[in-house]
Order: sequence, then C-alpha cells, then structure tokens
Amino acid sequence: DYYDFFKISETKLGFVISDVSGKGISAAFIMAEVKGIFESLSKTIERPKEILIKANEILKEALDNKTFVSAAYGYFDLVEKKLVFSRAGHCPLFLLRGGDSKQIRPSGLGLGLSDTDYFEKTLEEYSIDLNENDTIVLYTDGVTEAKNELLEDFGDKLFLEALQSNINLTAEELSNKIIKEITVFSSGHEQYDDITLVIFKWQQ
Repeated sequence: DYYDFFKISETKLGFVISDVSGKGISAAFIMAEVKGIFESLSKTIERPKEILIKANEILKEALDNKTFVSAAYGYFDLVEKKLVFSRAGHCPLFLLRGGDSKQIRPSGLGLGLSDTDYFEKTLEEYSIDLNENDTIVLYTDGVTEAKNELLEDFGDKLFLEALQSNINLTAEELSNKIIKEITVFSSGHEQYDDITLVIFKWQQ
C-alpha cells in the first residue's frame, strides 16, 4: 500500500492512495516505482484523469500480465471548495455529510491492465462541492477484507457504521478509532493484507 500528498499550488492539495496486487519483494519494488511515477507526474500535470492515464501508460510497459496497481488520485481546491478525483480500479471513496453517507465509485480500470485508449475511454473524473465538516475517507481493501476467527470480513457495512458512529471525532481520532475496531474484530485471525486509511475533514 502507498499514500502521499502533493502541494500542487498555494490553493490546491493533491493526494494519492494505491495498492499493488501480490505480496513480497516484487510488490514492494513495484510500489517504489509507483511512488516515483506519482511524485514526478504531480509536478507537471494537474488533472487527476490525465495523471492516471499517463501512469497507466508507463506501468503497462513495466508490469507483467499478472500484476496491476489500483489507485485513486485527486486534489482539493481550497478556493473553489471542491474535491476532484479519479479512480483506477481502487476502493470507492466515502463521503460523510451530516447524518448521510455516500459511496462514490467513478469508473476506471486498474493501472497496467489495458492499453491507453481503452483505459482513457473508461476512466471518469469526478467533482464534489464540499460543505463544512464533510468527511472524506479513502482506504485499501485490507480494511474491508480484514477477517475474524469465523473468516467473516469486516466489510463495508461495519466500516460505514464505525465511521458514522464516530463522525464527530477529528480526522486523527476517527482514524485511530477505526483501526482499533478493525484490530479488535480481527484479533482471532492473522491478517495477510496491509491496512491503509486516509481521512480528510473539510473545515474552511
């Protein structure tokens, strides 16, 4: 798993979250390459869709047929009060607003799975107008696929319930609370996947 933040300009903050298929040293090397790709592209390209298109073009040449990378890349516009992002086969984004929640899943294939033309054709860029105290949650599948001793997944339902019942906490407190709940849930079963959670709270 990998996540990072990029200062695009004085008024825009970029972010990325990513997960590579497979495990071990080879996956770690691929993720190191992915980190370098996003760091480089974020300096010259602003639009999330364009960055993912270029990242796919690079990774399609570098990855074998059995390996792919999921990613979500976006930015916060502090002046326009918007979140703009695209998703390449990654877990959906959760938007929590007041007592409501929304799972946002723009279309997009994993990086390295298809050629540039088809990848671009199926990739969406999504924009959200932000309200005060909106909570935006990004994660990798290690969160929802954490298993208990009965081999039941933590799943979207428990994840969302945990988020909603602790929505008044700060981003850091909420993150710690969710990780603790996952740890307790899965204490009877060894976990095989990384768990990555990124939470934003929009406060003007």
